[in-house]
Amino acid sequence: MYSWGSYSGSLLNYYKNPQEVEEFSTKLRETIDKAEAAGGKVPPGVYAEYGYTLLEQGDEDGAAFWFSKESEAWPESAYLMQSVTSRMEPKGQADEAATNGAGSGS
Repeated sequence: MYSWGSYSGSLLNYYKNPQEVEEFSTKLRETIDKAEAAGGKVPPGVYAEYGYTLLEQGDEDGAAFWFSKESEAWPESAYLMQSVTSRMEPKGQADEAATNGAGSGS
């Protein structure tokens, strides 16, 4: 039904070693690519999980793209994915907030 690839083992390793987000991200992308290449359906949550790893690495545009793919593939996730995406601060606003000291408690 779904091609989970090395997802379970990679997720367990990531939980034990969260600093290895790049490796986990690579494994997720491999899982996605293999499932899509085989004409199979990417398992629920995998697009979102990949997007989250990109967000952790500072790639908000990439994260938004994969959150959108999750919504398209799994319509029941649309509300959550839209909610997460709407809370991501545009880079210009984040840079301005950092420059102006927003959120620094001053």
